[in-house]
Amino acid sequence: MFGFFCIKTTYLSLLLSISFTLISLVSLGQNAILQNPEQSGDRYFLAEQYFRAAQYYQLALTRDTSNHQIAIKLAHSERNQFNYAQAAEWYQYAQNLSTEFSADAAYYQSLMLKNIGRCREAYPWLDSLLNSAEPEFRELRVKAQQLKQSCQEIDLLSIGVKSFDVTLLDSTVNSSGYDYAPVVMGNDSVLLLTSTRFAGKKKISYRFGENNANFFAFRLQGDQYVDTSTFVSKINTTASEGSACFVEARREFYFTYCGNDQHCQIYFVAHNGKGWTDPTPLPASINREEAETKHPSVSVSGDSLFFVSDRTGGHGGLDIWMSIRAAKDQWLAPVCLDSTVNSKFDEVSPHYHSQQKVLYFASNNQRGFGGMDVYAVSDFTNREARTRRHLPMPINSSADDSYLALGQQLGYLASNREGNFNIYRFKKNQNQNWLQFLSGIPVLPSTPESDVTMITPSDKIRRVNQVDTEAYDWIWVNAAQHKRLSSGATRFILNSDVNDIQMRQYQQSQRLDTGVQKLEPMKTLVNVGSDKMLLLTKFKTDSIDTREASIVNGKVATGTNQEPLAEQTIELRGSAGELLKTSTTNENGEFKFVNLPGNSTYSIALTSDEALDTISVSDLVLQTKPEYATPQTFEPIYFNFNQHELRPESAEVLETLAKFYQSNPSISIEINAFTDSLGSDVYNVLLSEKRGEAAFNFLISAGVDRSALAINANGVSTAYTSTNAYVSQQLNRRVEFEVFGLDRLLPEETTTKILRPNIDITQLLEGTKMTREELSELNGRPLDVLIPYKPIRIYKNEITDANSLFYQIIDIN
Repeated sequence: MFGFFCIKTTYLSLLLSISFTLISLVSLGQNAILQNPEQSGDRYFLAEQYFRAAQYYQLALTRDTSNHQIAIKLAHSERNQFNYAQAAEWYQYAQNLSTEFSADAAYYQSLMLKNIGRCREAYPWLDSLLNSAEPEFRELRVKAQQLKQSCQEIDLLSIGVKSFDVTLLDSTVNSSGYDYAPVVMGNDSVLLLTSTRFAGKKKISYRFGENNANFFAFRLQGDQYVDTSTFVSKINTTASEGSACFVEARREFYFTYCGNDQHCQIYFVAHNGKGWTDPTPLPASINREEAETKHPSVSVSGDSLFFVSDRTGGHGGLDIWMSIRAAKDQWLAPVCLDSTVNSKFDEVSPHYHSQQKVLYFASNNQRGFGGMDVYAVSDFTNREARTRRHLPMPINSSADDSYLALGQQLGYLASNREGNFNIYRFKKNQNQNWLQFLSGIPVLPSTPESDVTMITPSDKIRRVNQVDTEAYDWIWVNAAQHKRLSSGATRFILNSDVNDIQMRQYQQSQRLDTGVQKLEPMKTLVNVGSDKMLLLTKFKTDSIDTREASIVNGKVATGTNQEPLAEQTIELRGSAGELLKTSTTNENGEFKFVNLPGNSTYSIALTSDEALDTISVSDLVLQTKPEYATPQTFEPIYFNFNQHELRPESAEVLETLAKFYQSNPSISIEINAFTDSLGSDVYNVLLSEKRGEAAFNFLISAGVDRSALAINANGVSTAYTSTNAYVSQQLNRRVEFEVFGLDRLLPEETTTKILRPNIDITQLLEGTKMTREELSELNGRPLDVLIPYKPIRIYKNEITDANSLFYQIIDIN
């Protein structure tokens, strides 16, 4: 059936390679050849020692040459060593041995053909798999369809003209071993790389059959690379080191260390002015004994760390994680980046370009050209605007392309497009930024690239163009309070060098009457690279009656005509710089925060893409109002497990809340978002933030003024419980609404309950005294099917035997 596209390599040559493997194993004195070589291969495969596993599978095939399952295992071993051509041969061998169609072999055979640039030969395999009707092949058919679409895209894109040259470096840099993970240092003058070339190491990596890896460094002199590996001599050991990054601002070097028979971990060395310190592992918040931790990339300011790990809590396979530096040698618990970056496949080799806020990485997801492909997430610090791009040829090819490294004008890439992993170089035009260049986007000569933002000098604006760790403190952010970790933004705040005494004197002089005072605009700018934050004001509530909650209002404008700055995120921060609430400006540039306790210190900050030197802040007023002291609670909404999309009945609740606001436009609404107790603290904070934003966006679209809303992403909640554990978790997957500024009671006509199992629609209608139409309208969907343990809205009228219909909700606050 498949004979018409047999691989040209004959079975004789394959069997000859098995004979050589037998000789090799005998020469190594392996007693296991007298036992079960297939079991030995399985053991090494599970240990990810694919080179050794392949040796034993080949030996097993000499004893049972008709066993197609062993041939498939051998093909898997070669695939995991990136030996795609050999893997394709063994998948073909397995198919010809078997009288039955092997979906597994067909899929991976197609993948290997794609990875060696022979997509057209893969189509018959893919079509055979897609035409199969067996239920157990369903998942493979989905992957096969994606693979076919990817091959078709490759066929179309390969017709285009290459936009720039990617050049293979000569034998001075590249070797007969694996050469990968380039690092650019010293304004393009130094190239550091990882290589398995022989460097006196006798230990062999049985994962890929290569020497253990070492660092090698080369200085670029003219067009020639000169070996200058003195710097890394202290780091290299008999184990494997590689995949590094250098933070010039902090004189820190981070790298991957893989001890013999141990999981990889991230180490670092720092220059103390006299020399380099001894290699030290990052703390347990980053490294895990039970998981791989590798491929570090640190932002130019040294406060954000990206790395690769297969630890639990990811999307599947290897994922890219991120952590924020809390102090000099302290890192917060990392968070796994979202689906814009990660997938159920492998994502590796992150490279964060701080100046342009672009995260580059490699992935072997099925939409690529083949093997690993390089992707870019632009606008990384803006979660709403961030975009994932699949970089075109010639950066990507049908082989494995990864480890992108970008300097000032020179860029490097690791690829096995010519059979072995080697380093390739390319050079961008001076008038292009890297993302434009790599994406093939032409730019006009009049738009030079600049890594330093030019700001008009002003008495009230402070310019900082480099990191000064003595003058500035990194914000200490508890994981459960870090509301915006997923944005990847560099977050820092001025140290207490603002003259608090003068500020308080000014505030006292500007006091209007009891409980009302003007605030002094600060407009203090911190700028590191292209990360900017503008402090609008700083104030205390110690002069406010502690029995009442404070309210702060303001207005921001921009440009020579001082146009209102609308739809901009405003942050309320505490005395230690921690993020407390977020809000946005309305169409008039106005913002408002309510419910500020007394005897506390606050600051208000703005992050914007506007020219910050043209921004002004005015009408800053701190006051109290009795009607804002005690909030009222509106009906909460609930979410499905690990989801932030609005349920149908939640949309009905929000529609009702929006209509109530339109009748009472002076109120303020705080959105308090929560999750259940499953998952890590950091992940749950991010999930709660997404849930809060889902409610926020709906209310905005329904006509609620932006300045009337604020989001508090609280993470885990255990406030509500029930006699059933599933119900308790469902109750805590919620968003609550606190309404401030009302001089009358909120209407409470509806409520949300959790339905018990085995309740039919007739029982529900009789017990709630409602019609089917009323229930459908309240819940935003036809109630033909009742789902137990899920939220359902009802009217708050007299319910007959409520405990038999719904679970009892217990507030344990």
